[in-house]
Amino acid sequence: MSSAKRRINSTNRRRIMRECVDIRLEPAGSTGVATAAVSLRLADLGFPEDAKIVLEAYHRSSGMRFECGTVGQPTPSPLLQLNEIDGTASILFRLKVVDPASGSGRILGSADRIRPASNDDNEARRSIFPISERPLGHEVWRVDVDEAGPSLVLNSRVPGFKHRILESPLMQGVILPAAFRIVLEHLVADPTPDDNDEDDWRTLWLRYLKEEFAIDEDLRSLSSEEAREWVDSTVRQFCQTHEFVESIRTMNESVQ
Repeated sequence: MSSAKRRINSTNRRRIMRECVDIRLEPAGSTGVATAAVSLRLADLGFPEDAKIVLEAYHRSSGMRFECGTVGQPTPSPLLQLNEIDGTASILFRLKVVDPASGSGRILGSADRIRPASNDDNEARRSIFPISERPLGHEVWRVDVDEAGPSLVLNSRVPGFKHRILESPLMQGVILPAAFRIVLEHLVADPTPDDNDEDDWRTLWLRYLKEEFAIDEDLRSLSSEEAREWVDSTVRQFCQTHEFVESIRTMNESVQ
């Protein structure tokens, strides 16, 4: 089991809620360059109007920095060109509000590990297990787990793949339990959330398991064998709740 993670906020930096930042990502097409449309709502958060806004896009060791005006006059570009980052990668964002009176660039507020929505998402709300599409070579799908949390990644070369998963009980029953298991295995391997971050993906998943399945296990206390049994049991509950088998049987009966 991993050691506990803690961050001490000794600078009184304010955490900017994710609802104040809407980033829509258009994956890389034939140009290989992803683009992002940004909408910010920072005016009512109590920052000085002349505080500077900085947005950073990053993937692993690569990143780009964008100056986006001030809190009083935000000026993000209509469409950010992420040409220095792999356009097929899982790109995250970091927003900072910087004190204009501080020569050291003191950060007044920030939002980290922001996962963008795709342009075809109807809602800006954050999902604990978002679905994204990008080229995966000969892989059909995979689960990525980064610092922003897990996501189900579908190969964008398969036409209509996302729609089929959302609409087909058979596709859901084949893929979702296996993907769910992968996330749970990551969770039991590193179960300790950051106490200072309510948006830590572990916190969100533990809350989901408790609310949806009444599962409130202290994962840090489990042995390796107990952890495997917990994963198996939780996957069974997930499948039972969603009734994949019955939904598939009903679908088959309706087409006969």
